[in-house]
Amino acid sequence: MVHKERIIENNISLDSITTTPLTYRDRITFEFCVYGTCVVFNLFLCIFFICRPHLLRTFKPTIFFVTFGTFVFSLPLFFLQSYLVVSLWSLVEPRYTVAVCTFVKCITSSTTSCAQVLPLPVAIYRYFIVVKNKKLPSWFVFVVHLFISILFIVIALLNFPLGQFEINDQCSILRFSKAMEAVRISLTLGLNLFAVFINVAIYNYVKKYDNRNVDVHRRRVQLTYSMLLQSMIPILVSIPLLVGSFDFYFGYTLPSGFTSRWYATTFLSPFLTPISSMLSLRAIRHELLSVFLSSSLFAGTRKITNLVSKTSKTNVVPQSSDYSSA
Repeated sequence: MVHKERIIENNISLDSITTTPLTYRDRITFEFCVYGTCVVFNLFLCIFFICRPHLLRTFKPTIFFVTFGTFVFSLPLFFLQSYLVVSLWSLVEPRYTVAVCTFVKCITSSTTSCAQVLPLPVAIYRYFIVVKNKKLPSWFVFVVHLFISILFIVIALLNFPLGQFEINDQCSILRFSKAMEAVRISLTLGLNLFAVFINVAIYNYVKKYDNRNVDVHRRRVQLTYSMLLQSMIPILVSIPLLVGSFDFYFGYTLPSGFTSRWYATTFLSPFLTPISSMLSLRAIRHELLSVFLSSSLFAGTRKITNLVSKTSKTNVVPQSSDYSSA
C-alpha cells in the first residue's frame, strides 16, 4: 500500500484526468434514491410555508429558516448525484481533472455539513430572545450561519494544500486530507451537540423561570421542545456514518452491508430535520394534515378535511402569531 501511494504521489498532479468508474453506479443510485426523495419532500415543505404567509411570518427565523436552508444547501449534492446517475446509467464514465473532482467532492461534503448545523443559529437566536430577553432581527440567524458556512468552505479548500493523492470510489484519484475530513465531521457533530445543549438550557429556563401568560408560556415550551427535537435529528441520522469512520480512519473491519447501506441514513437529514419540528407543533401539524387529506389520493375524505380545516382556522391560525415572541 505504501508503494502504491508513492506511485500516485510521483505521477499524478491536479491537472491529471480522473474518472468516476461504472462500478460506482449501484452505490450512487442507492444514495440518490434516498437523498433525492428527501430533497423533493423538503421542497414541498418549503412550498407549504410559502403558500401560508401567516406561518411564514411567524416561523421565518426558526422552522422556516432551517427548512429552506436545508433545501438550498442540499442542492449541490443533489445535482452532483443526478449527474453521476444519468452518466453512469448511460454507460459513460464522467471525466474531469483531479482538481475539479476534488473541489466538487469536498464542497458538496461541506454544504451537507452546512445543512446539518442549521439548527445552531436558531438555537443561539432563541437563547438571546428567550433567556437574555433581547430583541434581535430575523436576519441574525442568516449572519451566524454565514460565518459557519465560510468555516466549512475553508476546511474543504484545505484539502488541496494538506491532502494527498488517494484512490477513491467517486473519483478514481483525488486530493484528500483525512485530517481535514476528521475536522469536518468533528465540527459538524460538535456544533450539533452545542445546539442541543443550548436548546436544553432554553427548555429548562422556560419551564422553571418563564412566568408569562399561561397560553404564551405553553407555546414557548412547545416551540422550544420542537427546536430541541430538530437539533437532535442530524446527530441521530449521522451515527452510522460516525461508526463507519472507524473503518476509514482506524482500519476496523465492519460488515459490508453496514458500510454500503446504513451509512446512507445521513441522507435522510434534509427531510427528517424540518419535518420533525413541524409535526411537533400543533399549529403546523393541523395544516399539514389538511393538505395531506385534501390531496387527490384522499378524495373520499373531503368531509374530514373540511372539519380539520375549520378547526385549524378557528383554533390554530390566530394562536400561531404568539410564536413570533416565543
